[in-house]
Formats: sequence, structure tokens, C-alpha cells
Amino acid sequence: MRSKKAVLNVGISLIFEVLTIISAFLLPGLILNSFGSSTNGITEAVGQFFGYISLIAAGVGSVTVASQYKPIAENDIEKVSSIVRATEQFMRKVSKIFIFALFLFALIFPFFVKDEFNYFYSLTLVLILGIGTVGNYYFGLTYRIVLIADQKQYVVNIIRIIVLIIHTIVAVILINSGATIHIVKLASSLIFLNNPIFIYFYVITVYKIDKNANPDFSAISQRWDSFAH
Repeated sequence: MRSKKAVLNVGISLIFEVLTIISAFLLPGLILNSFGSSTNGITEAVGQFFGYISLIAAGVGSVTVASQYKPIAENDIEKVSSIVRATEQFMRKVSKIFIFALFLFALIFPFFVKDEFNYFYSLTLVLILGIGTVGNYYFGLTYRIVLIADQKQYVVNIIRIIVLIIHTIVAVILINSGATIHIVKLASSLIFLNNPIFIYFYVITVYKIDKNANPDFSAISQRWDSFAH
């Protein structure tokens, strides 16, 4: 079973990476041709900033993944549920921090590009780009961790592949139809929000997570240390 999961994880992950590379080559070129180098530059710069958020999410998640190995192996649903509830409450606190960081960045960043874009243009674009990132990593991380601990990363990647394909197709259609960059990126953010939604319903259904379980904060006692690191 473990070897089968390992093969699935590697194979699906490879497919996802290939599709990500194709999308990464295709969409920036279309944005560059349709909106110009300045617009492409600002979206790339903002994207890099939010990319750092994903690194922090990975650091925080590592603590919870380790705490889920034993209860999942023992099929202890009550323990899994307790850790999920604790992680969920912790991630809500972390999310508030990063939502604040998102708004702060959105308020400050426009001053650095004021010679090329007006303030409202840059402010709204940053907020739109941040919606998908914050939602995807911080509202979906809690349940993605359960799948990672159970060596089912392939489930996460299958969902990501489906969402990525839909996102790429929609983005190409919108760009070619003359939509503004704000509409294109808003559509992308909303589409990517389906990642955590699908993962949430999958985990709740398959693992029968008890939403009324008492949070077990002792299982993730090093959560703030990991966050700080």
C-alpha cells in the first residue's frame, strides 16, 4: 500500500509540475503581449511577495503533519479530529496576521509603482492577487495536512491539476477576449480558492472528521516556534 501511494505521489506530482511549467510559460507571455511589460512586472513582483507566504505555511504545517502520523496509522479518528480542530484554530490566528500583512502591503506597495500606475489600480490588484494566495494556503492547509500525513499528496495534486487546467483555460479566454488584468486575476484567485474547498470536503467525508472534537493543542505544542522559525 505504501509503495503504491509513493508511486502515485511521484507520478501525479510530476504531471502537476509539468502542467505548472506549461502554464507559467503561457500566461506571462499573454499578459506581456496584452497588457505590457509594466503590468506583467507588477503582477510578478506581487506574486513573489505572496510566494514567501507559502514558504511560511510549509514551515507551520510540518509540525502538524508529524503529529498526525500516529493517529492516522492507528485509524484513531477522534485523535485526528482533535488535532485538526487545534490546527484549524491556530491557522485562524495565523490567517489574521497575514490578512493584516496583505492589507498593509496593499497600502504601501502602490507608492513604489506610482510613476506607472495610479494608487487605486495598484491597491486593488494587490488585494485581488492576495485573495487566492491567503485562502489557498491558510484556509486549506489544515485539511491538506491530513492527506500529506496519510501519504495522499496525490489527492491534493489531482485537485490542483484540475484547478490549474481550469484556471489556465479561463485566463487565456479572458485575456484574448480583452478583459482587464483585474478581471483576469480576480477570476484566477476565485478559481484557486476551489483548491481548499475541494480538499476540505474530501477530508471531512473520507476521514469522518468530528467537527465537535475538543482541540488537542498539546499535539502541536511547537506551532509558534515553527511559525517564528
